[in-house]
Order: sequence, then structure tokens, then C-alpha cells
Amino acid sequence: MYTVEDDGDFEYLPMRVTDNQMKMTDVILNCDMIEAKLAKLKTDQSQGLDQLHPRVLYELRDIVSYPLLLIFQKSLSSGILPLDWKLAEVIAL
Repeated sequence: MYTVEDDGDFEYLPMRVTDNQMKMTDVILNCDMIEAKLAKLKTDQSQGLDQLHPRVLYELRDIVSYPLLLIFQKSLSSGILPLDWKLAEVIAL
């Protein structure tokens, strides 16, 4: 059973970050890091919910790393996680 919930029904959580914890705004990303992660993709796996095969991301990692970097930085700086990133398909084995 799939349900879709409106994001407006949830309250924002209060910030509970102490001085010794890393904040999300302190995360530093660069294209090399993203390319390294994309290079480790299992290309023999099936596509995900985005309908994009891992082989495509693997082969085009040097091209898509910069646009992905911009998307990740925007999400981290704004503190907002795109709704599509919250989706999951759970299959019972």
C-alpha cells in the first residue's frame, strides 16, 4: 500500500546541534568526491525509482558530477531535501 503525505502536515524539528557536532552546512563536497562515488556504482544492478540505469551515471560521471554538486550544495545550504529523495520502493523478499 502506498500513501502520499503532504509535507505541510509536519512541523520543522528544532535545531539540536551541539558545538562538537558537525552541521550540515559544514559538509564540503567537490566534483572529485562525487565522481569517486559514481565510479563505485554497481553497473550490473537495475535502475532505481528515477528510471536511470547506474551504467549511465557510471559512464557519464565526469559530465554529471558538476550538476550533481550544484544540486547537493543547494540542498545543504537551504536545509531542504527534495521530495523525490524521500521516495523509496520497498519489496518484501
